[in-house]
Amino acid sequence: QPLQRRPMPTDASVPVRLATSPQVRRFVPTRLSVGAAAAFGRLAWRTDPERRERAIRAAQAILGGTSREADVESVARARLVQAAVAADLFWQPRQDFVLADPDIETLKMARAGGRAVIVSMNHLHPFAGIATAMARDGRAAYLVSGGFLFDSEVGGVWGRRVAQMHEIHRRGNVRLVAASDRSRVIESYRAFGVMEALVRRSETLVIAFDVPGSVETSFLGKPVMLAAGTSNLAFRTKAIVLPIRSRLQGHRVGATFGEPIDPLIFADAGALHDAIASVHERWILETPELLEDPRRAGAWEGGATAARWSRPADARRPGIS
Repeated sequence: QPLQRRPMPTDASVPVRLATSPQVRRFVPTRLSVGAAAAFGRLAWRTDPERRERAIRAAQAILGGTSREADVESVARARLVQAAVAADLFWQPRQDFVLADPDIETLKMARAGGRAVIVSMNHLHPFAGIATAMARDGRAAYLVSGGFLFDSEVGGVWGRRVAQMHEIHRRGNVRLVAASDRSRVIESYRAFGVMEALVRRSETLVIAFDVPGSVETSFLGKPVMLAAGTSNLAFRTKAIVLPIRSRLQGHRVGATFGEPIDPLIFADAGALHDAIASVHERWILETPELLEDPRRAGAWEGGATAARWSRPADARRPGIS
């Protein structure tokens, strides 16, 4: 269903309410706030040992086993800057993703063949709202999302973040599809059925690729347990897979596509999964400082190391992902 406007919770502190208020943000030029955020990130590297250590551990987990393993410190330093910039952009009241003309043509051509399109995104900053770039010509886009966006009871700063996510997608004509609750296999199949129904009626579905799952994948120089819902769904429905990444030019956000991936040229869903993984791996290694921390809550957490990313409970659990 179309999203409804969700009011911002008011139980956060006054400084948080001011920093996250759309009304206040309208009076602050984006260029100025982004510059201040970048300066804050550079300061954090020098003065905040805890944040510096977290950034180093994230960089080690991402770069371990790759050709950029020696770049951990420089990438960690850049991570603090980019994370601060992404956080600032997230709260801008009118920060819409745009596609350049060549990317608009890529999307049109992918849709023109009469087959559905599954857009495969990753968590390279600034990614919040990237699905809005797909909602074109009056057509909604459908974003597969974690359960936190469906929680109406959450408050505080996290509740304000959820409300902002709703507003970004409401304004951008994006509808949310609940991802599976993998604590119960039946929920996985229900979610997959909804996604398949949308694809079969030629809707554009956006799915994050770099999320924990039960398929061991050679990714970023190490075994990584990844979800394979994108490849399973595309192989089953013959939908075109269109990889996408965010881009930041100055203080303006946008998105660009990789080459379309046709499931018909692959022997099975596993080979298709590996092909999608190789595209996202290449993009991540170009700008590893932009990748969300794989050790964050809800991702691989402490199971993301330089040698392997694994959540043991996911690895043992059967299901479609």
